[in-house]
Amino acid sequence: MKFLFVIDPIENLNLETDSTIEIMDECSKKIEIDYCETRDLFFDKSKVYATSTQILLKNKRYKKVKAEKKLLDFFDLILMRKEPPYDLNYHYATMLLDKTKTKVINSPQGLRNANEKLAILNFPEIIPKTIVTKEEKKIVEFVNTNKKAVIKPIHLFGGQAVSILEKNDRDLKKKIHDIIKKEQDYAIVQEFIEETYKGDKRIFLLNGKLLGGILRVPKKGDFRANMAVGGKPQKYIITNKDKKIIRMIRPYLKKEGLALAGIDVVGNKLIEINVTCPTGLVQIKDFDKNNITKDIVSYLVKEAT
Repeated sequence: MKFLFVIDPIENLNLETDSTIEIMDECSKKIEIDYCETRDLFFDKSKVYATSTQILLKNKRYKKVKAEKKLLDFFDLILMRKEPPYDLNYHYATMLLDKTKTKVINSPQGLRNANEKLAILNFPEIIPKTIVTKEEKKIVEFVNTNKKAVIKPIHLFGGQAVSILEKNDRDLKKKIHDIIKKEQDYAIVQEFIEETYKGDKRIFLLNGKLLGGILRVPKKGDFRANMAVGGKPQKYIITNKDKKIIRMIRPYLKKEGLALAGIDVVGNKLIEINVTCPTGLVQIKDFDKNNITKDIVSYLVKEAT
């Protein structure tokens, strides 16, 4: 069996904590692994190919074997695991992946449909008060009404450029325009939930079913819990309210072919649905003392056969 992983430059991945490396390492025990970057995908003479590199892995250390042109149909399964930003090049890559007969996880069409900031808009009853707009006036009105809010750029990830907006902040308009760029770019603005300071929950799902979760706690002086900006993971026990959120979004994830997903929850509110390359798998596995990566690989093998 042969799997292709479409990833960021492998040299840039943290071998100890990266979720993709974790999955690749577990797969390699029984499966031949190739990887490529989106720039290595190409269409020629009615077929889609990749200049992919076969690798051998053991204990998360890899050795490159050789790179060569391969038809995407040659693989039994393809995993699209490139990190955001979801830009036009990412978009075009999903369109190329649509042209193979091989199953792709997550679904290219599903990835196009599910912007990680905006997918939550499908579930208005379980998200914070939210607006999406380019207009400064609308954002100021929202902040004045809710007293305190969080503004995020739609295309970034890992807590980048996320800031708090407060009614009496002298820098309010500057913070807004840092995101909307003279009303050229969309922003998502949400009411601030005070429980944010205690941390957010990253919950990992496989085909809409619960695998486990962690609590990510912000570093001192910050409100962002993303591990990329210093948030620290802690063991977390999933609650019945978390399970209710999972039940509500499960049909959507299955319908869109988003088998690997990580949702972010603050308090009882759904904040994001991460589907490009959700992190946290290694930390959940370590805290729960349960090899959930093995469960993921078993699922992938079934999907490939």
